[in-house]
Amino acid sequence: GLPCRAGLGLLFFRARVGLCMSTRSARLTRANSAKQTVRSSRGFGSRPDRTSRAEQVQVDRGITHCEEKRPDTSPAPHREICAICLESLDDCSFSYPCGQGHRLHYGCMVHFLGSVLALPLSDDTPGPLLKEQVRDLGNGWKAIGVLEVALEIMTHETRSRLGCPLCRCPWPEEDQVPLSEIIAQLRLCRTRKVAKLAMKLETAFQQVKLRFDERPEVSHYRMGSGFLRLEENLHSASSFLSHQLTGCHSVAQILSFLDARHVTNMSAACAASHRHCWAGTKLRAPNVKVGSVRSAFHRILPATAQILLVDPSLGSAMCRGLSGLDVVAFSKWLNGSSMRELTMTGADWERLDPGASYLASSLQIRNLRLLDLSHNGLTDLSAQNLANALARSGAALEVLTLELNFISQQGFESLLCLGAGSVHSWGFRHNQLGDESCRILAKSLDPEISKLGKRRLETWDLRTNSIGAEGCKFLAQLIGHMVVARLGCNPLGDYGGEQLANGLGPKLRILDLRQAQLGEAATLALGRKLREASQLEELLLSGNEIGPSGVQALAEGWAWISTLRFVDLSGNGHIGNEGVDLIADELPFWQQAPFRLSLASINCEEKSTRRLAQALRKNPRHHRQWRIELQNNPLPTHAVLEITRLLEPREPAIFSGRRP
Repeated sequence: GLPCRAGLGLLFFRARVGLCMSTRSARLTRANSAKQTVRSSRGFGSRPDRTSRAEQVQVDRGITHCEEKRPDTSPAPHREICAICLESLDDCSFSYPCGQGHRLHYGCMVHFLGSVLALPLSDDTPGPLLKEQVRDLGNGWKAIGVLEVALEIMTHETRSRLGCPLCRCPWPEEDQVPLSEIIAQLRLCRTRKVAKLAMKLETAFQQVKLRFDERPEVSHYRMGSGFLRLEENLHSASSFLSHQLTGCHSVAQILSFLDARHVTNMSAACAASHRHCWAGTKLRAPNVKVGSVRSAFHRILPATAQILLVDPSLGSAMCRGLSGLDVVAFSKWLNGSSMRELTMTGADWERLDPGASYLASSLQIRNLRLLDLSHNGLTDLSAQNLANALARSGAALEVLTLELNFISQQGFESLLCLGAGSVHSWGFRHNQLGDESCRILAKSLDPEISKLGKRRLETWDLRTNSIGAEGCKFLAQLIGHMVVARLGCNPLGDYGGEQLANGLGPKLRILDLRQAQLGEAATLALGRKLREASQLEELLLSGNEIGPSGVQALAEGWAWISTLRFVDLSGNGHIGNEGVDLIADELPFWQQAPFRLSLASINCEEKSTRRLAQALRKNPRHHRQWRIELQNNPLPTHAVLEITRLLEPREPAIFSGRRP
């Protein structure tokens, strides 16, 4: 029963092959386990390190010392992130009062508190904050104050919503964490944030200084300027080294084009700019815009100030409370200046300086060319003091604007002594002049008109001064010599309008008779005499009582004026459909370019605009830059768009094809 010799050999061969296969499987198992160990130590989802091919082969072969050559794969140090935006935190973060040490960005905390406090309650009553307040809240100190007030008055329902965004722990009670500590932490975070911004700004200034002040070109320029100074003034070595370039003409020219705030920015660019822009603690700024006179005499060097604009709307509420000491200090500061333009509006100067005595004493400036004291409540006494001071100074004043004051004929008469021929622009809108002032004006200008020659009376603004038909008799003698005549918002009436129409002349550029109670008779007279104003550019007649016949006469009149650019007939409800039809009949005779006609609020309907569109189709004006305004009329949208389309400029047609 023993097997044969061949069977024993086959059995032995199979046993040997099985042993080899088991040994190979064991080696592969050990290699795979080593790979898994290395990968697991690197963390889930991370890419394997770039090891050498030799080390990888050793791992595949199952070499035992692969553990010794394995690189350090310990995880990176943990960085805390914000519980809201999931970005890494900095030293300006806020620790939420939940007791777990969870931290948020300062901005995220302010936004989270504002959003929760603005949520309405379950009974639809508003929360401690409104959505409009949260929208304009920001991240500044004001936001912290608003949040503090809202947290003090919040209800229990709102408190329950202020849970920690990470662990949902409730907002602490007052006895656990006082509200003052939370607000103090918010203010500390804001302080750190502002400090970081200040450090960044300082770093930026240092970079600018290194870039502009330490360049080789700047050094060469300084050296060349120094040598020129040395040659011009024959300095010694010691005096040359102590000399400073304070009269650089190029820098002075640059400063003359900059406002005060831009001069301040320029002074921080480099040391040389700082020397040119500052004189001690005051800024060398020719053009100054401030919110109060206090800012001017505290911060600006008077010797360099050329243009001063004082407007309370430019400053904060703290700058608006002035006193008598500020008036005295500003007068002394103004005495030491060589001002060319002084504009001080809305300062309520009459209350601070009754009679404008201090201001008048400081206006001994020969270079003064523009004086604007509008909206200051000035009276006749103030006007007389100002007129006397300007006459003594000998200043060649060109523009005088005293709008929105309480000046009557006495103050007006004293101001006319400055000379209507030398002062180009007079602004007396919204005062108390009346008809008597027109008589005084005609009487004082009667001897000067013959001396004017080619000169003109330029601009006169007498709107809202209760001037009637009696005053128009005297103004009719002067309106032909004016360039800009603004007489609107006065009860002129038909008789006054006829008187003014008889005085029109070729020098007139702008005629403003808006809301002057003009009717058919006045507009008929204007239409007949309008061709006398051959250089007229603007005719403003809105808000009157013009009818169809009047508008036809005007349209016939302005057809002769090629320089006309704007006609305002808006607000004349009596024009209607008939008036628009008459305008369409006169339209082919208008040759102005460009031209703008305002027909807003004239009570016209669609059938009249069809007539107007038909006239534009027959007489195209798309190449003349025309505009016809039809707002606030009972018109469909397509009718207005049709007029607009007919006036739009068209591109020239491009023809393609072979030449014949």
